Amino acid sequence: MKKLTLIFIPFFLIAIGCKKDGTGTPTQNNPPTTTKTNPTDTTTTPVNPTQPKSYSLTETFEKGTKDAYAPANVTLSSGVWYFDEALIGRTDKDIINGKASARMNFGLCWITMMFDVSGLNQFSFKYSLGMPHQVMMSTDGGNTWSQLSNEITTGNADTGFYTATFKITTSAKVRFKIVQPTNGNRGNIDDITFVGNGDPGFTLNN
Repeated sequence: MKKLTLIFIPFFLIAIGCKKDGTGTPTQNNPPTTTKTNPTDTTTTPVNPTQPKSYSLTETFEKGTKDAYAPANVTLSSGVWYFDEALIGRTDKDIINGKASARMNFGLCWITMMFDVSGLNQFSFKYSLGMPHQVMMSTDGGNTWSQLSNEITTGNADTGFYTATFKITTSAKVRFKIVQPTNGNRGNIDDITFVGNGDPGFTLNN
């Protein structure tokens, strides 16, 4: 005769894995949710553009040699210049700040840049007392010239020089010609200075 074995399963095991909500409907045990922040920051911080570096370059006439008034090119520290009835003066009779200056002959004569400068804000030079002059500027590589008229002049009798200063407002590349008119006497020019921002387009080769 066979024996009947009864197996009792506890009721609480049947309820494992589910629970009831308030309505008696079984619900699943969901893992807790977390809130994630957006890793992409859409806020942009204004960036100031890099300001062009300023420059101040002075041609002193101390490099280069020109001993005669006949028209010719001369290579100076800033580049090539054209001298007509002008030379590089280094004598005791020349007015000089340093060791040399440009000497203009009697009557009509001039010195001309044969290169351009960019980003220029101010152009200045020293000239000997009583020397008349005109300053011409070109924005097309020396094809045409116009006279500058906004000169600011300062003088120092102890050095024998005045300083002529011009504010430059054009954004174009420019070059200059310094002219002594027909009624001029012999005089000297020194320390031609270019002040501006960015790349001037040349460097001083002293």
